[in-house]
Amino acid sequence: MSNKIPGAAKKRITLHRKQHGRCAICDNGLRLRETGLEEPTLDHIIPRSKGGSNEIGNLRLVHRRCNEDRGNETETITIEIDGKKYYRDGRGILILVERIC
Repeated sequence: MSNKIPGAAKKRITLHRKQHGRCAICDNGLRLRETGLEEPTLDHIIPRSKGGSNEIGNLRLVHRRCNEDRGNETETITIEIDGKKYYRDGRGILILVERIC
């Protein structure tokens, strides 16, 4: 049996730390199991159906209900600063989405 954590679980753990255990949409606390396999869900900032990637810079952790309520909508506020694109999360914090070449 391998002790490796699956890729999606690693992303959840990394994002949980980066977001200080808070949902990127409603700002309420998130509970993360040690395996990273349960709630919260990975949310694509730019939906895959609209060209978004699975890279960690396009992902954030949200409650399942928050993700379902958002559906296939993109963030409405994006800002470009020094060749980088950012969006504002539910708390108004700028989050790097991608570098613009």
